[in-house]
This record gives sequence, structure tokens and C-alpha cells, in this order.
Amino acid sequence: MRKILLAALFVTAGTVSTFAQTASADNSLVLNLNDISIEPSGDDWAFYENQEDGTLYIDFAVFNAKMVWLDVKLQGSDDILKTESLLDLPDDAMYALDIHQFPKGNYVLELNTVHSIIRKEITVN
Repeated sequence: MRKILLAALFVTAGTVSTFAQTASADNSLVLNLNDISIEPSGDDWAFYENQEDGTLYIDFAVFNAKMVWLDVKLQGSDDILKTESLLDLPDDAMYALDIHQFPKGNYVLELNTVHSIIRKEITVN
């Protein structure tokens, strides 16, 4: 009976160790969220544009990650038009970005977390 219990313990420990190594091996995860609707769908939404005041709201709680900084780039360019540290904000913050501060055009919003970069294309009309 002790041998069976000891064998089960080793199998469980090996499985947990393998899972932890696999999860930590990919620290450069990039999520492309272009397929996400900018309109809310029930309570499960991350981006919402208030067209009346030109504010893009980002619900950090949806991503379940610690946000480090935000970059806004002109689409097709590496030029950063806006960068802002997000370290002081709580993990479940609702961030408001005034998108009308940018000229009309297409942009890429990058949310940099501790382990990944979340990208979202936005259009300013």
C-alpha cells in the first residue's frame, strides 16, 4: 500500500513539475485581439469606445494580468505616439484613453503585461 501511495505521489509531482515548466517556457506570448468586437457583449468585454466623448475604455480585469505599460503606435510603423506606465494601477482598473488626441487614422494599441503583449487595432475617425 505504501508503494502505491509513493508511486502516486511521484506521478502527481512529476505532472505538476512538467506543467509548470511548460507554462513558464513561453514568456514572449503575443495576443492579437483584432477579432474582438469593440462593443460590449454582456459583462464579458475588454474594450469599449464611447463615441460621444472619444474615450476608449479598457477593462484590465478581463485580461487577468499585471499591466506594465501602454503604447500607441501608428499602424505599420514602430513610432510610438504615446507611452504610459500602468504599474501604479490596480489589476482590475478601468483605463480611459482619449483617442481623439490622435489625428484620424489607424493605430495599434499595445498593452504590455509582465509576460505578454496584447495588441488591439483601433481607428480614429
